[in-house]
Amino acid sequence: NTILYSMYLIEFVIVVILIFIAHYIQYNMTFYNTYKESARLRIRVAEKLRKFPLMFFSKRDLSDLTTTILSDVTGMEQALSHFIPEFFGSIASTLLLSISMFFFDFRMALAAVWCVPVSFLLVVLAKRKLSNAGFKDRQKQLVRTEKIQETLETIRDLKANHYTQQYLNEVDQVIDDCEKSQIKTELTNALFVVSSQLILKLGIATVVIYGVTSLINQTIDLKVFMLFLIVASRLYDPLSGTLQNLAAIISCDPKIARLN
Repeated sequence: NTILYSMYLIEFVIVVILIFIAHYIQYNMTFYNTYKESARLRIRVAEKLRKFPLMFFSKRDLSDLTTTILSDVTGMEQALSHFIPEFFGSIASTLLLSISMFFFDFRMALAAVWCVPVSFLLVVLAKRKLSNAGFKDRQKQLVRTEKIQETLETIRDLKANHYTQQYLNEVDQVIDDCEKSQIKTELTNALFVVSSQLILKLGIATVVIYGVTSLINQTIDLKVFMLFLIVASRLYDPLSGTLQNLAAIISCDPKIARLN
C-alpha cells in the first residue's frame, strides 16, 4: 500500500508540473507575443500615417483615422490573443481525439464525429452573411464616432447658435441606430452559431442510439460503449467555443480590410 500511495503521489506531482508548464507556455504565447505584435502593428500604422501628406488628412475625418488606429487594432489584438489560438488549439485536440477514437471502433467513432464537419460547414457557408453584417455594423460605428467627435469640436458654435439640444437629439439617434445595428449583427452571428452547436449535440444522440443497437446485437463491448459515451460528452465542449471563435474570426474581416 505504501508503494502504491507513493506512485500515486509521484504521478500527481508529475501531472501538476506538466499542467504548470503547459499554462506557462500558453500564457506567454497568448499574451506576451500577441501584445508585442500588437505594439508593432500600432507603430507600423502610425509610421505609415506620419509619412502621408497633409492633403490626405484634410480629405478624411479624424474619427475615421482614430478608429482605424485604436478600435480596429484593438479588435485584431483581441482576435490574436483569444479567438485564433483557442480555435486552432481546439481543432488540434479534436483531430487527435477523433483519430484515437477510430482505432477503438470505426463505426462508433463515425457516429460521434459526423456532426463536426457538418456544423463547421454551416458557419463557413454563412461567412458572406456574417461578413456583410459586420461591415454594416462597422459603418454604423464610424458614423457614431464621427458624430461624437464632431460634437466635441463644434460645441462652442452649437451653444452660440442655440442648437445644442437639437444636435444632441441627432447624436442620440445615431447612437440608437448603432445599438440596433449591433443587436442585429449579434443575432445574425447567434443564428448560425447556435444552429451549428445544435447540430454538434446530435453526435451524442447518434452515439447513444448506435451504441445501444450494437450492444443489443452484441457487436461491441460494454466497456467500449461506456468509453465512447465519456469521450463524446467531452468532445463537443471545446468545439462549441470553437464555433463561436470561428464566427468572431470571420467578423474581423471588415477590420482587416480597413487596416489594409
